[in-house]
Amino acid sequence: MQFKKIVTISLNPALDITLSVDGLVPEKINSVISQQTDAAGKAVNIAKLLSSFGVNPHLITFAGNENFDKYFKHLRAASPALECETLIVDGSTRENLHIVLPDESLVTVRQNGFTVSEKDISDITEKVAAHLAPETLFIISGRFPDGFSSDDFRNLCRVISEHGGLLAVDSNSVSYDDLIAVKPFIIKPNLDELRDLTGLPLSDKSEIKKVLGELSRFGLKNILLSLGADGLVYYGKDLSLHAVPPKVKVLSAVGAGDCTLAGFILSRLLGLDIPTAVKTATSFGSAAVSLPGTKTPSEQEVVNIFNQVSITEF
Repeated sequence: MQFKKIVTISLNPALDITLSVDGLVPEKINSVISQQTDAAGKAVNIAKLLSSFGVNPHLITFAGNENFDKYFKHLRAASPALECETLIVDGSTRENLHIVLPDESLVTVRQNGFTVSEKDISDITEKVAAHLAPETLFIISGRFPDGFSSDDFRNLCRVISEHGGLLAVDSNSVSYDDLIAVKPFIIKPNLDELRDLTGLPLSDKSEIKKVLGELSRFGLKNILLSLGADGLVYYGKDLSLHAVPPKVKVLSAVGAGDCTLAGFILSRLLGLDIPTAVKTATSFGSAAVSLPGTKTPSEQEVVNIFNQVSITEF
C-alpha cells in the first residue's frame, strides 16, 4: 500500500442527465422511456464510488453559483456522507445530456460551464495545499474548465508532488508533455485518448505496448488503458496485464472509466496485489455500463463480474 488518504479534485463538475429514448428521429416527437440526473464530473464520480464502498475521500470542487443548489441536491442525495469542500465561482456548472438509443448507442450533448479566474485557481490551490501530506493520493480527473491552463495544471501538480503527495490523472485536457512533466503515479486514458496524446494510430498491440513502455520509462508508474468492451490493460515497470470482462448489456457507458479507476485505487488502498486490482477495476467498469446514468455499482454486482474476468500477460 503506497497511499492512505485520498483527495479528489473536480475542476469542472457536471450535472449528467441521461435519457433512454424509443428513438431519435428528426422532425418526430421521440419519447423518453426513463430519465436519471446525477451530480457528476469524473472526480466526483470517483469520490461517490469510494464513499459508497466505505472509503472516506475528501472532495474539493469548483461549483457555479447559478445552479449550485440543484447540483448539490443531487450530490447529497447520492452520497450523503461524502466529505466535500466547495469553491463557488461565477456562472453555471455545466449540464450534459446523454441520450441512450434503442440499439444501446449513445448521443452526448455537452455544455460549456463556468470560466475560472486567476483568483479562483489560486483559491483552489490553497484548498488542495491544506491537505498535503505524504501517503496521500490526489486524483485530478475530468476536463479543465475555461480559464484553467496547462501551466495551472502543472503548478497544481508541482505543489502536490513537492510535499510528497501522489498523483492520479485522468483528463483529456492533459497533453503528452504535461504527463511527462508531472509524472503521475497513476494514469487512465482510453485508447482514443492515448491516440490523441501520441498522434499515433495505435492499431495493433505492438504499437500500444511500445507507447506504454515509453511512458513507463519516463516515470509513470501505473498505466491503466481502457479498451472498452475489450477490457483493460495495465502497464507497470515489471508487469503488463490484459483483463477481459464478460459481455454485458450496456445501459450507459457514462462514468464507466471513472468506476474503473476508482476500482483500481480502492483495491490498492486495501492492499490487494496488482493482478487482483486490475481484475477488480475491470469488474467495476463492466458493472457500471450495465447501470443507468452514472449509478454506482454495488459490491455484489462487481463480484458477479469479477468471477468471470479473464486476465493474461499483455
